[in-house]
Amino acid sequence: MQQKRIVVFHRSLRFGGAQRALIGFANGLSQSGHEVTFLAGSGSSDAARQMGLRPEVKLVILNASGALAQIRALASHLRIHRPDILLARMETTVIVGRIAALVSGFRGRCFFGHGSPLVRARARRGFKRVSQFVKNLLARWAFSTAACAFSATPGSAEELAEFLGIPSGRVRVIPNVLSIGEFPPASVAELELQQRPDAFLCVARLDANKRVGRVIEAFCEVAQSNPLVSLLIAGTGEEETSLRQLVDRLGLAHRVEFLGFVGDIAPVYQRCKVFVLVSEVEQFGMVYLEAMRKGLEAIGNGAANGPRFINTVCPSLVALPDVSPRGLAAAMTRAMAGWSPERGASLSEESLRFSEAAVVQGYLNPLIAEISR
Repeated sequence: MQQKRIVVFHRSLRFGGAQRALIGFANGLSQSGHEVTFLAGSGSSDAARQMGLRPEVKLVILNASGALAQIRALASHLRIHRPDILLARMETTVIVGRIAALVSGFRGRCFFGHGSPLVRARARRGFKRVSQFVKNLLARWAFSTAACAFSATPGSAEELAEFLGIPSGRVRVIPNVLSIGEFPPASVAELELQQRPDAFLCVARLDANKRVGRVIEAFCEVAQSNPLVSLLIAGTGEEETSLRQLVDRLGLAHRVEFLGFVGDIAPVYQRCKVFVLVSEVEQFGMVYLEAMRKGLEAIGNGAANGPRFINTVCPSLVALPDVSPRGLAAAMTRAMAGWSPERGASLSEESLRFSEAAVVQGYLNPLIAEISR
């Protein structure tokens, strides 16, 4: 396959799933022979390297705050360096990338990815709903004029196609990418030595659409019948105070631990057996793959598009059609009872399907070759 000059762009280098997924794409594309530049609107090189960006990937930080400044800086880079492909992911980043491509006269191909925009639109109210409406109009234009629109699961790809008003086959499925080097496998022997406690883990920004409160309510039901279980919550956000108050009201202060922001999450995974996140806006985030890689059973939300859509991509992810506290509690109880070192090692092995090399060779490179004809 002919080598391409590829710019992978994101607006910031904060520690998040979208950033880690794009870094995985950049690493995999570089390993397969392309000349790759990771372009960030803001952030630090230390953050990029901590999230696993390989040394062979060129890193450029625009040091531009705000959408307009980033559009100008990205347009200048595209005009000077003239890459073959601009790859971006997530709503606002895609909009910035598409406007910059237009302003710069970019003649290459745009590859734009997203998750579940229709769910995001329904979650808004008041002024935020108006703001989201305007953003949706811009997103429709950006995705519709791209050479390729993609999403992480067949379900979210169908939803993105509906959002854009185009045939579902025009939105491709490209799963999230797991940086295997950052998350070494969990073997049976290693898991036996760790002697993990009966702990659940939730890793998320503590925002309303992550529904961490739902996890706490479900955990309360589990804890009533199992005095040994505990819940760890890693992350910060605007809901933290109300979530702590919920824990106190439910009498769970001695069973629930708030860890705050955790830069190196791998050791936290090693303290738990089951990962739980039933976010309203994500179906197959990076954290599920990371948890599986470290031997955790992973429970997610399959309600929006149906669990079959996720299970076609990752059969071992427990994608629940019922994410009520009672339904979630039942799934958490089953997952904890069924966990074993052998099961954890099997989950870790399955995550290899989402390594940088596997996703780039199986999805991205064939797509690049097809669109470049």
